[in-house]
Amino acid sequence: MSLDLVFLIDDDAHATSEVSAALESAGYLVWPIADGSRALRLMDRVNPDVILLGGGVATTEWAGFVEELHARASAVPVVFLSNNPLPRRQASAMGASDVVTAPFGGEQLLRAVDRLHLAS
Repeated sequence: MSLDLVFLIDDDAHATSEVSAALESAGYLVWPIADGSRALRLMDRVNPDVILLGGGVATTEWAGFVEELHARASAVPVVFLSNNPLPRRQASAMGASDVVTAPFGGEQLLRAVDRLHLAS
């Protein structure tokens, strides 16, 4: 059985560590990536099952990242991990499949990732 690959794009090392630990304990393979441009370069070689855009990435960069994904005809679901309340409607308009607002626990995060991964 292969592990499901999650790209975790966030420049906050502490948050990345916590999110990675929660996902890895549930059997996901997590690749922490500091910025969206590096993630897009990696996607030239490998496609993740889910992408998480962390709160350390500026919200203004999220829309540009998702726009580039769509330009590449990528169907990888994207979850915004937001430090501020972000309505689902606004997240959806920016191209996200879901949004999880901090503070969130491992269970809430896993529900979002599992739901999107199973739907894809």
